[in-house]
Parts: sequence; C-alpha cells; structure tokens
Amino acid sequence: MPLTKPILVDFHDSFTFNIASELKLLGCSIEVVDYIQWKKFFKDFKKANLTILGPGPGHPKDYHLQRFLNELLKSPHGFTAGICLGHQFIGEYLGCSIEKSMSPVHGQTEVLSVPFQWQEILNLKKNKIHVQRYNSLAVIEKEKIDHSVLVWKKNQEIMAFSGSNFLSYQFHPESLGTNFRSSFFTPLRPFFL
Repeated sequence: MPLTKPILVDFHDSFTFNIASELKLLGCSIEVVDYIQWKKFFKDFKKANLTILGPGPGHPKDYHLQRFLNELLKSPHGFTAGICLGHQFIGEYLGCSIEKSMSPVHGQTEVLSVPFQWQEILNLKKNKIHVQRYNSLAVIEKEKIDHSVLVWKKNQEIMAFSGSNFLSYQFHPESLGTNFRSSFFTPLRPFFL
C-alpha cells in the first residue's frame, strides 16, 4: 500500500505554517492537518512516510493523544518528528516527565552547545549555535532512556531526541532566531516524497 505524502500536525499554532514554509524551501511537499482531523482519520494518516508533530499551547496531556502516539511511534512504517509540543509528546512516550522549565522563555534566542554526535546528525561544523525558544515546559528524564535513543540536554532539560524512527527538538528550528535552520530538517530529507 503506498504511503501518503508527509504531514505536519497543527496544534493551532501559527508557527506550524513557518515550519511548512521551511520544509517547502527544502523541496518537501507537505500537507498541514489540524490535530482534530488527525485524530479522526488517524488510521489513514498513520500511513504517512513522515509525520511532524508541530508546536502548540498547553501541556501534552491536554490533547489526549497517548494512544495515537503509542501506535504511531511503535509503527515500523514512517518517521515521526516533533517540534516544541511535538518534542514533549515524544518525551512522554519515552517515559520522561513534562515539567515547568527552569528558564521559561517566549521568543528568545539561546546559545546551545552541540554535542559531537549531534554535529554529525545535523551535519554542523559548529559546536555552539543559536536557537529560538518559545516554551514554559520542559522534558525531564525521570527514568533511564533506552540506550538506542540519542539525547541532547542542557542542564536537566532535554533539548532533542534522535531514535531509529523519530527526531525531535524543544526549540524552534524554523525560526529566524535559529541559525543553520535547514540543518535541523536535513535528517528528514529521506522521508520527503
């Protein structure tokens, strides 16, 4: 059965369309789907070769998506990416807790040190970058995460995950305040149609 084109799940956040624009610049034909429609037609949408869980307001538990996310992230088909709220959904799936950030920010640029393994994944030549953050919540590791998952932390807060079928960021890689924006989407290129 053929897979549908990549989808970007919109959690009623205007940044979703900035992400879609950034992906289109990289040659990805993407369909933006409201999360309510995504839940309603999940059986069809889970066949997508790439699903991006976008940013949005509130706590992941507000959306009642645990069952859908478990099915999506356990599926052998397709790849899932998460940005901000989407990253928090993936963190919950991995057994992390979602707590108030030690440094809540909205629309601020922050300098992050990039671990060597992440430099390789993102094809970055820099070990320090600027990222734009819009979050009051953070993903915190409560139990040891499976060793096959690559974790990027700043203090106790997890900034990114990389696994065999997922990738996520707590910051906004599409934002003008983030440098090397396309590098953060490059690992998704194999899943563009």
